[in-house]
Amino acid sequence: MHFMQKTFRAKPPPQSFLVGGIAFLVGVIGLTIPAVALQQPEPAIAATVANQTVTVDEANGFLGRTIDDRPLRDDVKTLLQAKALEQLVGQLLVLEYLRADNKLASDEDVQLAQERLEEELHAVEQTLEQHLAAQRLTRSGLANRIRFQLSWKRYLDALLTEENLKKHFEKFRREMDDGQMRVSHLLLKTSDAALDDMDTIRVKAEQVRQQVVDGKIAWSDAVQSHSQAATRESAGDIGWIGRFAPMPESFSAAAFKLEPGQISATVRTEFGFHIIRCEEIKPGTRSYEQAEQDIRRHATQYLFGWIVARQKEQTPPRYTGQYPHLDSTTGQVIAPTPPPQPQPQRQ
Repeated sequence: MHFMQKTFRAKPPPQSFLVGGIAFLVGVIGLTIPAVALQQPEPAIAATVANQTVTVDEANGFLGRTIDDRPLRDDVKTLLQAKALEQLVGQLLVLEYLRADNKLASDEDVQLAQERLEEELHAVEQTLEQHLAAQRLTRSGLANRIRFQLSWKRYLDALLTEENLKKHFEKFRREMDDGQMRVSHLLLKTSDAALDDMDTIRVKAEQVRQQVVDGKIAWSDAVQSHSQAATRESAGDIGWIGRFAPMPESFSAAAFKLEPGQISATVRTEFGFHIIRCEEIKPGTRSYEQAEQDIRRHATQYLFGWIVARQKEQTPPRYTGQYPHLDSTTGQVIAPTPPPQPQPQRQ
């Protein structure tokens, strides 16, 4: 098996949403949905991968299933929308990769799964059209979801053997053995900033980071001068954190790649832009047997990210500008392009 040799030498791209397991089709129960009109307007397209599309409705539906109903600031909502679209685009890129590797679920498999779904819906007195409306999916979007679920599960079942998972654990032990890290950070907040100011704040954070890396300013001085976090007076010291708590995922993922004294690249969370410094590492004692579930989840996320990064070079996604997305080079959020305003007619 060449899984570890083939994939784990590549640098994984930054991850946004966790793939975390393979969810199979779940019928929607207890919904009362009005009948769908016979003629529907053409759905707005958010992105295209090869000849497949992700609609704006599909991205919003995906986001709605991954967050609760709490109110969100405009900048946070835009960030989460971009990450939701990136996840759906990633699934289409994985399908293109598996298609080229002859590991794609067949049309017959997809049709059978859809028929089973329709039987489940019929049992609760719902139609497929009602289900699509509830899930904010088109028929092609449903087919892509089913094909991804079937194909991805089969691929993982074949690849994530015990031998490969043990190799993965050894390579990424620090992220799964319950070790801890003491970190400090410098934060430039975005909570009170307008969407148009996000890029200005990011550029400032990157400039401060570069000054620290180049030795032009000491870390403690940079934090004292620029950080807007409550830890400003203690050189940014947060204390000990675990890989999966208590900090946001993007923060923790960046931190656990560092060695003592190293500075991270600029990291975006819902609080703003962070620069992270590793102060000290405390190794964990968790064994492979104790961490097996987390190892499988981590390997799944790693493999998803590696395939997406590789396939983007072969099949670059195209974004329409009608929905927030992540810049493929910088990873920064690109806000949607406002629709053109109709010109007033001259009298």
